[in-house]
Amino acid sequence: MPPRGVVIVDEAGQIGARQLLELLNRVKSAGGRVILSGDTRQHGPVEASDALRAIELYAGLDPAELNAIRRQDPARGASEAQRDQIRKYREAVKRASEDDVVGSFDKLEALGAVEECSPDALRSKLASAYADVIARKESAIVVSQTWDEIDELNEKIRSQLREKKFLAESEVCITALRQIDLTAAQKQDPRFYPADHVVVFNRKVGRCQRGDVGRIYGFVKGGAVIDTGYSVHRLKDSQLNALNICRPQALSLSQGDRLQLKANAKTSAGLKFANGELVTVAKVRTSGEIKLTDGRVLPASYRQFVRGYAVTSYGSQGKTVDHVLFADSAIRAATNTQQWYVTISRGRKSVRIFTPDKEALRKHVTRSGDRALALDLAPTKSSRFRSLVRPGMRRGRALARAIGLMAAAKRYVPRFQSKEGVAI
Repeated sequence: MPPRGVVIVDEAGQIGARQLLELLNRVKSAGGRVILSGDTRQHGPVEASDALRAIELYAGLDPAELNAIRRQDPARGASEAQRDQIRKYREAVKRASEDDVVGSFDKLEALGAVEECSPDALRSKLASAYADVIARKESAIVVSQTWDEIDELNEKIRSQLREKKFLAESEVCITALRQIDLTAAQKQDPRFYPADHVVVFNRKVGRCQRGDVGRIYGFVKGGAVIDTGYSVHRLKDSQLNALNICRPQALSLSQGDRLQLKANAKTSAGLKFANGELVTVAKVRTSGEIKLTDGRVLPASYRQFVRGYAVTSYGSQGKTVDHVLFADSAIRAATNTQQWYVTISRGRKSVRIFTPDKEALRKHVTRSGDRALALDLAPTKSSRFRSLVRPGMRRGRALARAIGLMAAAKRYVPRFQSKEGVAI
């Protein structure tokens, strides 16, 4: 980075403590600043420790805040009835943002947005609702809680779209690489690698370039041996995070199909693809390249994607569509306050919730998804007061949009360091 540069991290609530520490040290060495933009009421990181929440609770910084809800704007309604519906929808989102999830649920139920139905009927109704939105030339996203349910919904929705001629009749079958989400520790353990696994480099390591594909040839002390077909490379344990672990999956594609990208990449022209991005297929070329409706072209070597009609709540974070369709799987462990807030707030105009059990869902959304911080277990004299006062305050306000961290680096960076190197 350039000297005295500014790094802006969007969706900063999803960054882990070790990653944030590495970033802060790097920026600090360049004399720069870090601005974190995020919301701790939404999903936290997959890796250890909710770094942004630790900063919010223990850094003693006064964040800048944005409190106005702009996504659900009644002006988007074509009639007074639609504008009134959007106003009520916005009120439900506001209740969730204030940690009143029960009030939020009740608002949506009063609006007629919560429908109880059997699991089989749920998929059919949801697929029909998605097709109806597309017929109106509006955008939609389906959110569900488990990958099994997401896979079934994706196929059901695609079948409905083909039946209604929203997708081209001709199909091309390609082999996609479906990513397996493994932690850094799991990548060092051969038990987590399926027999048909494929590894894809997500960044340059030695002579291997981003996008190179290979297999784990074997594990050795302190690392693993990778066979790319034309060369063999030894990676240290610390370098295994440069690998995405995938499984091959046959996927039929037509013009109009929706995909969710699962890895960062660049086109030959320098255009970027972002992990989690939703894109639409315009054409699958004989070369294997996939042209998208926005003009970009996925290289034939890029195959890390899944169908993108239905996604996880985590995958929906940061997305904006006209209408949200939520398929509740009725699994208690998959439902919590963060998941509820993220899911219902993605729409501009509406959200519809399909559930096998309204009362169970109403109860499940009150579960907190927050994980305990190491700092919670070792309160300092100054943090004892905050531990008594701040929890209620914290949940009643939006977290920092634009926190200037480096200006106060000396105050909080040591909190993310320990003699044993344990992530907070």
